Amino acid sequence: MEMSLKQSTLVLLTVAVLVVSGQEHVDLDHREKTVDVAIGSSLTLHCKLKTEKYERFRVHWEFLPSSGPNSSQIIHKDLVDRSAKTSNRTTAQQYHWETYIIANVTDKNSGSYHCKVIEEIPGFENVQSKKTQVVIATPNLVPEFPKWWMWMVLCLSILALFILLLICAVLRRRCRRRQEDPIYANTRPVAKQPSPRPGAPASNNLKAVPSSVNLRPPSPRRNSYKS
Repeated sequence: MEMSLKQSTLVLLTVAVLVVSGQEHVDLDHREKTVDVAIGSSLTLHCKLKTEKYERFRVHWEFLPSSGPNSSQIIHKDLVDRSAKTSNRTTAQQYHWETYIIANVTDKNSGSYHCKVIEEIPGFENVQSKKTQVVIATPNLVPEFPKWWMWMVLCLSILALFILLLICAVLRRRCRRRQEDPIYANTRPVAKQPSPRPGAPASNNLKAVPSSVNLRPPSPRRNSYKS
């Protein structure tokens, strides 16, 4: 039970960090779009291009700033080599989605993003996603950030964790009491008899003695001595 409580606490702390810091996920695919991202949050870019035919390819992440040069620049490169896994390919491996994360975004990160896949094995095909415009805005300009349901889930989870901790403390206290007094755990309390009141007859708690026991006829020997 203690392990489950520790795991629940770790999950709640992780959710709290995500809610406070904020994360934005943007998919780079074949659709052009504009996304608003709050300043100071973490921007996660997903390159969702179809690459099931490629054994070895490179992924280039390109960025065109809103204010600056008109030509895009490569901000990150990845090399993917799947030539040794062609025989064990599954359906889940047909789409290789590379990920690039930009932490603590500022106004300098505003601009257009896109990814490019350059095939090396077996051919030399190039695939490029459409441009996605990312606008870095202040939290006041981004509606519902962080989302209200995140706060509700966080509050309910904290309440449930508090109740579990309280129940665990009560159960642990009972177990300690049983360990300290193992002899008297299953004994029943003895009913106390009331003490006699002053002036009350003492014959209430004594058994009645028949009068025939104390009243005996006079012995004839005693009468002969007297005569």
